[in-house]
Amino acid sequence: MTEVPLIEFAILVAQTIAVAFLAGWMFTGVRDNILYPSTNRASVEDVLTLRRIEELYPDDYALIKHRRLTSRATRGFAFKSIVAVEFIAALTLSLATIGLAAATLGLIDAETARAAAILATVIFSCIWGGMLVVGNHFAYWLGHEGTQVTHFFLVGWGLLTIVLLCQG
Repeated sequence: MTEVPLIEFAILVAQTIAVAFLAGWMFTGVRDNILYPSTNRASVEDVLTLRRIEELYPDDYALIKHRRLTSRATRGFAFKSIVAVEFIAALTLSLATIGLAAATLGLIDAETARAAAILATVIFSCIWGGMLVVGNHFAYWLGHEGTQVTHFFLVGWGLLTIVLLCQG
C-alpha cells in the first residue's frame, strides 16, 4: 500500500463518487427494465413505431412513416439489446468505482483506475449519444421531447465525468 498525497486523495474521492453515481443510475435503470419492462418498452415502441408522431403530427408522419419499425420481433430485439448494453455499462462503471476506491487507498495504480473509469464512462455516454442519433432518425424530438432532453443531459453528465477523470 502506497501513501496517496492529500490532493490526489481528494481528487480520487471525487472521481470515485462521480463514477459511483453513474453506476447507481445505470443499475436502477437496468433493474427497472428487467423487473418492469413494459414501462420503458412502451416508450421505446412509441419511438420506433412513430405512434405519437402519427397522433400529434399526421402531416409529418406521412413524410417519415417509412422509417417506422413494424416488426414486433425487431422492436423486442432492440429493447433487449439496449438493456444488455445498459447492463454492461452498469457493470463496468461498478468495477471502475471499485478500482478508483482501491486507488484512493493506494492499493492499485491511480492511472490504471482512471483509465478503466474513463472507458466505462465512455460506454455510458455512448448509450445516450446513440439514443440521440437513433432517436433523431425516428424524429423523437417531435413527440418525445422530454426523453430527448434526458438523453442530452445524460451525455453531458458522462462527458463531464470524463473531464473530471482526466484530472490528477
